[in-house]
Amino acid sequence: MIYIIIIILILAVIGYQTLIKKVEGWVSFKPPTLTISESVASIFADGPVMTDKIMIKGKPLLTIAQVLLYDDAGNQLQYGNYKNIQSSSKLMPYTTPDNAFDTNIYFTNYPHVWHPSGSDANPWMSAELDSPKKIAKVVIYNRGDCCPDRINGSNIELYLNGKLVRLKSMDISQFNGGKAIITI
Repeated sequence: MIYIIIIILILAVIGYQTLIKKVEGWVSFKPPTLTISESVASIFADGPVMTDKIMIKGKPLLTIAQVLLYDDAGNQLQYGNYKNIQSSSKLMPYTTPDNAFDTNIYFTNYPHVWHPSGSDANPWMSAELDSPKKIAKVVIYNRGDCCPDRINGSNIELYLNGKLVRLKSMDISQFNGGKAIITI
């Protein structure tokens, strides 16, 4: 109680503004200035980007039915444009990442999807392109028969010569009718 009375007296004598100026002088706090290099900033930018590899990473049990890439002229890449299609795991022998890159949008239900094993804590799948291409958008078809929220927190990563050039996050709110168009 005595401390409160002392504080009130100090505020009355010195004045609130004067006290604030003194405290600011005692404590020299400046928020840090953050600078982002142009190359890092471009990872999160929009606009077509040269890429030779796509990778999708997510949370356990992430399931992807289809991944379609479009170049800057609006042309969809075909199955023959992909090579070295890989994933961290698969639930069954037939739930491979090839299902997600076969450009067949008519089968979006299990088992025509990429489905990692249930024990895979950090599932990912990737595909290299036959040559570097300028990619403008990625269309993702979510699994059609269940569990659409498994896409939440997943990322689309585009690479060129082993270097990350674009990163986009996905969540269920981007999907309309099971399909999300992610502008790159």
